[in-house]
Amino acid sequence: MVIQYNLIGVVSENMGIAKDGELPFNLPKEYEFYMRITKETKDKTRKNIVIMGRKSWDCLSDNDRPMPGRINFVLTSKKDLDLSANPDTYVFNTWEQIEAKLEDPEFKKTYEEVWVVGGNKIYDESQKSKHFYRTYISRVRKFFECDTFFPEMVKNVKRVNDPRVPQGVQKENGLEWEVEVWENTN
Repeated sequence: MVIQYNLIGVVSENMGIAKDGELPFNLPKEYEFYMRITKETKDKTRKNIVIMGRKSWDCLSDNDRPMPGRINFVLTSKKDLDLSANPDTYVFNTWEQIEAKLEDPEFKKTYEEVWVVGGNKIYDESQKSKHFYRTYISRVRKFFECDTFFPEMVKNVKRVNDPRVPQGVQKENGLEWEVEVWENTN
């Protein structure tokens, strides 16, 4: 199996992803899609992996930490972060450590897809990786004041369709949003 990073997130028109560690909008249907696609596997004996930074981990609610039904990878510069009390949760200090775990022959038998779920530095580094495959962006058609932003997308992508995503413009809580899927052309 070839390692492929799928990035997923929701952004405002100005590419904002958070304000003070919180999403700037409330979109339950979009969140339901996000949770479904990052959890869903074809092989029910496997789980998907979600890769996130420590700040993204800290922003998860108690009910979503660790993200249920997934293998959680937390990338942090903190050498002493201990999350071993959480099931299916691993802490890494470098991308090289993550890739070594993903390449481990025995561990490869446990997972199906790899989803990068944030934050902005994690998104940026993963889309520049040789393992970058797709970006799933839910674009909210409104500007929001944010202090954290999705990084500029790499240039080597083309828009593609994925039948697993909601098609067309979605309307929810007075907002419109649409999922765009961008695939690496390299």
